[in-house]
Amino acid sequence: MKMREDDPVLSPRHYQLQLPDGDLIEAIDYIHAVLGNEMFVAYCHGSALKYLSRAGRKIDFAEALRKAAWFAVRAAQVLEEIEEA
Repeated sequence: MKMREDDPVLSPRHYQLQLPDGDLIEAIDYIHAVLGNEMFVAYCHGSALKYLSRAGRKIDFAEALRKAAWFAVRAAQVLEEIEEA
């Protein structure tokens, strides 16, 4: 599998992991698989808070807000999947 285009919010290249069989997995998908749904939602919540709290200091303010929003949306999606099950 080929490395995906680098996108600092949706798919940072440095978070793409190559498995021994050559397949690629996003680090976030690996984290979700290891933590399970409940802990993954907490992880996303914490990550959103992290990006909001340092917006404009470590990375560009707008990029930090986009990253925080991405984590919030991902947590909401998982919560909705849990509720539907």
